[in-house]
Amino acid sequence: MLTASMTVQVPTLPPARVHVGVVPKWDVNDLISRNCPVCGASESEPFCERPDSLTADICRACEMMFVGKVPSNRQLTNHYQTYASKKGYSRARMSWFERVAHCSQSLYAEALQQTGGIFGRKVLDVGCSTGVFMEVIRFQGGLPEGVEIDASAREAARKRGFSVMEEIPSTGQYDVTLAFQVLEHLHAPGDMLAAMARLTKPGGRILLAMPNATEVSSLGRDWLGFRVDLEHLNYFTIATVAELLRRHGMLIEHFWEHRQPAIIRTDIDESHVRLSLRQRVNMRIQRAGVASFRILFPPAERFQEGSFVLSLLARKA
Repeated sequence: MLTASMTVQVPTLPPARVHVGVVPKWDVNDLISRNCPVCGASESEPFCERPDSLTADICRACEMMFVGKVPSNRQLTNHYQTYASKKGYSRARMSWFERVAHCSQSLYAEALQQTGGIFGRKVLDVGCSTGVFMEVIRFQGGLPEGVEIDASAREAARKRGFSVMEEIPSTGQYDVTLAFQVLEHLHAPGDMLAAMARLTKPGGRILLAMPNATEVSSLGRDWLGFRVDLEHLNYFTIATVAELLRRHGMLIEHFWEHRQPAIIRTDIDESHVRLSLRQRVNMRIQRAGVASFRILFPPAERFQEGSFVLSLLARKA
């Protein structure tokens, strides 16, 4: 259990200052203060200082962890205009065999199949990026639409044949709304959940994934989530996200703590690598062989077993 009293013994050099990846260059003169994004309380205490010098606070009332002074909307809008390329998502390429393996082995697709199905269901993917999960939905007979702020990622998804909007629509009804790794980025995550609830049919499903701050109860300030992806402004535990969902008329039915952190490196220069035509052909054959083998014999993937990601399926009350 996390309590505000945990902030009493603040180390001189918080472990969170040891960073992994690229530190965003926030303008510290262009920050805005906010209350707790879950309960709205104004009383919080500092928990640890991040590598970008912003501070993760803990709410005295509900124990939500969040950045109290956050980059302005102007800074965040500029940051997310090219987010997919910064994170390396736009460079991802999959062969036909790899797409089949990916689409047939998705944990999230399995969750939806087991709780009401996908075939013929209208699905809204908020923060769809280049459309990777929409491809999974389409592969299994669903009817996906997306929302994406990054113009280049939005265009990439459209080239895959998907309908993608720049903003969450004001009208419409969907069987499933979902958002993977989005809530932690927002000034007001409750506003997005309210919009998703409005667009979800009565009894419909909401599928979410985010970094699992429940690990902080074991790791404290050493938790990796304080040192990577410094555009994250909210650190949800299962208790705090459940409370936020309840406030917007959604109740959790299933949740999973899974996977190790996926740290995508975009700072490695491979421009010097030159492959011959024969080497490129051999690599494609090998990749196709590996993907085919994974379809026939899904791997245990022991390295991915962990609790860094919190995923959940909720139902609109």
